[in-house]
Amino acid sequence: MPDCLVPADRTGLICVEKIEKCQETYLLAFEHYINYRKHNIPHFWPKLLMKVTDLRMIGACHASRFLHMKVECPTELFPPLFLEVFEDQEV
Repeated sequence: MPDCLVPADRTGLICVEKIEKCQETYLLAFEHYINYRKHNIPHFWPKLLMKVTDLRMIGACHASRFLHMKVECPTELFPPLFLEVFEDQEV
């Protein structure tokens, strides 16, 4: 569950356990804040976590489509930010 904030399964990460521990702290603080706000929506916290998971899935799908485009159309000009984010990095 903590990986919904900053996924610890990304390639090239060092000290994954430390990242997961920090995420757990942030997740608990966020949960306390949400519960403190007393939303009138039943099961607000689980619904919110599901939306975060949906956002991760959308991001992964976008990355996959971009990498596919990069392979299929190598001569296309992509925005510099896309190239910076998706360029191959040696670890």
